[in-house]
Amino acid sequence: MSNLSARLEEDFTIALKSKDAIKVGALRLLKAALKNEQIQKKAELLDEDIVKVLRRELKARQDSITSYLAANRQDLVAQEQLEADLISAYLPAEMPEEELSKIIDKILSENSFTAKDFGQVMKLVMAQTKGNASGNAISALVKKALK
Repeated sequence: MSNLSARLEEDFTIALKSKDAIKVGALRLLKAALKNEQIQKKAELLDEDIVKVLRRELKARQDSITSYLAANRQDLVAQEQLEADLISAYLPAEMPEEELSKIIDKILSENSFTAKDFGQVMKLVMAQTKGNASGNAISALVKKALK
């Protein structure tokens, strides 16, 4: 069992014992998403895989928050925000933009990519950052560098 998985299990048990319904619900959803990923992958999840799932779940919460704000549903926004904050606590710190820019510049200098090769650049950068940077941040910097 990975460190992150063990931490999630431990926090779930603590939330159950303390009868924190919101945290239990959010952690239960995360555990289900991780279990589904494990079944799909047909192997034990590494911390890197767990971070990918957590980022995907966080993005879903952020998208929901945007939709609920547009619909003026503050009650649902609050719930999604609590879940997003909980998920964020398990994610590693985001890679600084300067460091990310250095990685992108290095990849672009080693290869002769053009704007049409955006997907290939993204794939290489994502592999090097190993989940320590969001796809949105990487995408914005890659687009800027390829212009």
